Amino acid sequence: MAFTNPSLPLELMLIIAECADNRELSVLSRTCRTLHTVLALQLNQRYKASIEDIAKWASANCRPASLERAIAIAIAPTSVIPDDQERLRTHLQDRLSQLLLLRIADPAMVSTARVLLCHGIGPSRTPAYSCYDNHSEKSCMYRAVHHGDLALARRLLEETDCSSGFTAGGSAALLHFARARRFEVPMGSNVEEMIQLLVDYDPQQGQPSYPEIRSENARRLEQILSVSKEPGAIMDLWVKWERDYAHWKRTRAWWAE
Repeated sequence: MAFTNPSLPLELMLIIAECADNRELSVLSRTCRTLHTVLALQLNQRYKASIEDIAKWASANCRPASLERAIAIAIAPTSVIPDDQERLRTHLQDRLSQLLLLRIADPAMVSTARVLLCHGIGPSRTPAYSCYDNHSEKSCMYRAVHHGDLALARRLLEETDCSSGFTAGGSAALLHFARARRFEVPMGSNVEEMIQLLVDYDPQQGQPSYPEIRSENARRLEQILSVSKEPGAIMDLWVKWERDYAHWKRTRAWWAE
């Protein structure tokens, strides 16, 4: 919005700005281009944050674009603040651990975690964190699987401790969630690639399981579903066969009595 005909003189605006706190001044400067230009000098004089402070603020408030720029300056090989790198890296590692353990991670949180991982910042190792520890379907790992984000899922699996921090049933729950995506209409992206990635990193390899499917048939069904263009129809037909077999088996036992 243009501010070419202000109801108050700009000199009075400057006096008001001098009495405003930093937050109020920032909001006022974003009202229009004219005020932004007029108040820019005061903002620059008041704003004394370092690159380290900006990176911490961006990670805490989940601002991935600002975080990426700050990290590129603060933790780059040619950084002008090498003494603060280790301290900042430790802080960001702790922040990443918090993000990965959240049961509800919105897209901004997931993007923030992706930025940290892409810059080689893994989660804090104390306590050991496993990408299987968080079973919430709104966590970072589950969101990566749901959206077929292979790059983020691979980073999480590589950077986090998927063996020593393993929670019983965690990998099975995540694989079950990934396999259920086969039956979505329309099918999402990278479904089979994501399943294979999780299988490759599974610390406790086990055969797949499906409701109403006998364990001896589950692996064969998994092979068929992985190459089928209509997995839903295959699954329905297989479940029908299993039910018919179970009915036949019960009838046979009844006649044998």
